[in-house]
Amino acid sequence: MWMLVITVCLQFSSTEAECRRQVQGPHLTPMECRNRMPEQAKAIEKVIEGIGGRVLFANVSCKKGKDV
Repeated sequence: MWMLVITVCLQFSSTEAECRRQVQGPHLTPMECRNRMPEQAKAIEKVIEGIGGRVLFANVSCKKGKDV
């Protein structure tokens, strides 16, 4: 099982930063997960443009999950 992990950290002042992490899935194959990465990256960029905070980092990746 593969999970799509989206992480964004924004800085709104010299003393405050906020990080958010979202996990989507499960996806059965790595390719199924990777195929979703470009559309999610574009969606994040669009949201970041409208927020007005400084982006510390943004990341979209696929990680192998643990089958339970």
